[in-house]
Amino acid sequence: MKKVYKIIIFTLLLFVIGLGSFQFVSAEEAKYPAAIDRSIDGLRTAVAEAELGVGSDPTQTDPFTVIGQMISFVLSASAVILLIIVLYGGLTWMTAAGDDAQVAKGRKIIIHGVIGLIVTISSYMIAQFVITKIIAVG
Repeated sequence: MKKVYKIIIFTLLLFVIGLGSFQFVSAEEAKYPAAIDRSIDGLRTAVAEAELGVGSDPTQTDPFTVIGQMISFVLSASAVILLIIVLYGGLTWMTAAGDDAQVAKGRKIIIHGVIGLIVTISSYMIAQFVITKIIAVG
């Protein structure tokens, strides 16, 4: 029974997180798609002005750029997975109900997840720096 509650809570948590990824469009915006186009153009301009470098131009076929985009994607995906692991560790800790073994397990999961996030973010920053320098030289 306890496992069923954990599954329900985890599913609700994923649903709430996933709900934030949807873009809700009002009836006014649905009538005027030009407003949506202006919003998208504004986002593209912001990305271009930020000079993000790797990944900002999907039409580039330079091998270094493609490799940089793949590395950025893999590291970003692993950071999201590690964040979910940290959330799972927190959920395990919160639902321990005083069981010292469960508390220790949750704490261990959180510590390992945070270490993984630190390593992933560090490697992302190093890879971004190296790839940017390679593209600038090439």
